[in-house]
Amino acid sequence: TRPGIQTYARLVGETNWDAILSALQLIFSVAYSEADLIVMAPNVCEAICKLKDTTGRYIFGDPASFNIGTEEKPRTIWGVPFIQSTVMAAGSCLVGAFRQWALLLRDGDMIVELGYVNDQFIKNALTILVEMYIALAVLRPAAFCTVTNLTAV
Repeated sequence: TRPGIQTYARLVGETNWDAILSALQLIFSVAYSEADLIVMAPNVCEAICKLKDTTGRYIFGDPASFNIGTEEKPRTIWGVPFIQSTVMAAGSCLVGAFRQWALLLRDGDMIVELGYVNDQFIKNALTILVEMYIALAVLRPAAFCTVTNLTAV
């Protein structure tokens, strides 16, 4: 919701990869920064991971060679790692220079509370409440670009 974040809508005839490359170039040419992470909606991530060449082989390699959700082998597009997040709207992704121009702020410590609610003592159950107040500060909005209109499965 930060004003100043760039946007790019995939054009007719462009692939998802083309649109992401255009966003990378926008960040480089406008903010003079290099993107270091792509956060994409799960349906876009699935569409990209399912891409095959003309012989039917997956472009990202054998499906048994990596696990979705692990950090063993980071998957990259144009050399930039990407992850999937349900926070992103369907058909979109966020490309950005997170290390250089984003800051994670935390207010206070993590709060952990344990206790019984209603008849939990009799049922041998316990309620755990964990709270942490965090915010993501975007120091240079032009170093981020939202890509929309991506094709999904």
